[in-house]
Amino acid sequence: MEHYEDLSEYFRILTLIESKTALKTNEIIASTEKQIFNQIKKKEIIKKYKQPQFKYKINKKNLKIEIYLYKMYLGSYRVKLEIHMYENKLFYYNYTFASNINNQQKQEIIKIIQDKYLHDCLLDESKQTIIDENQTILLIENSLELKIHYVNIMDNVIQVMNIYKKHHEEKKYTYAWKKREELIQRL
Repeated sequence: MEHYEDLSEYFRILTLIESKTALKTNEIIASTEKQIFNQIKKKEIIKKYKQPQFKYKINKKNLKIEIYLYKMYLGSYRVKLEIHMYENKLFYYNYTFASNINNQQKQEIIKIIQDKYLHDCLLDESKQTIIDENQTILLIENSLELKIHYVNIMDNVIQVMNIYKKHHEEKKYTYAWKKREELIQRL
């Protein structure tokens, strides 16, 4: 979970979303009973999944996030479920499938998502995401592991993170420029 401490994993996910085109779905992208993300509260998550095996908190100025980690089975697949809450409401979650699933199994899972949300439309997960009317995005990462990300981009936390991301990029640029100036002066 350390990769969330500096928010870089969130930045990576937001950058991935920005780099892809979105296919609209008429279905609601939701974790349970078609509830909109910011309507799902911490107590409902605990009621459904019980106490998490691991809890983690991020405390930054204006940004307090709780992360719950569960190891479970989804169908017959072993998965790690991460649930991220801001102000005691769900804003992001993901499933990471065990690394022992083969390419055919990955394609089967992607096909199920495609059938559920896009019906007859084809999904190219390397170039596209799926978005619903509530601005919830489903992002698939299919590399060594299969990860399915669910993010509500209208949530306040995403807006706060975008501010952090912009500030972080400006600091990186300034730092790189200072290093360059130092090299120019000393060489």
